[in-house]
Amino acid sequence: MPALVTPFEERGEADRHATEAVVERLIEARVDGISALGSTGEFSYLSNDERRRLAEELAKSVAGRVPLLNNGVGASGTKEAVELARRAEGVGCDG
Repeated sequence: MPALVTPFEERGEADRHATEAVVERLIEARVDGISALGSTGEFSYLSNDERRRLAEELAKSVAGRVPLLNNGVGASGTKEAVELARRAEGVGCDG
């Protein structure tokens, strides 16, 4: 279950097309699941809005083919982490 990296464009924005390509490659490689938007996924460099959008897009890309874990729920405070976890669950994150 690899920790997914978040590719960035030259402007510093998350590269959604490259991220989708990485997801597809991992699924083709028959991974048991994907852990997204954790520390390896550079979540701390994304705004909450960027994390939310990318988490939604990742859930759509994975589409239940493998478990999707974490998906941007890291935070410095419990209240924010719970809110992010509920949002992640709402878009299809498995854990």
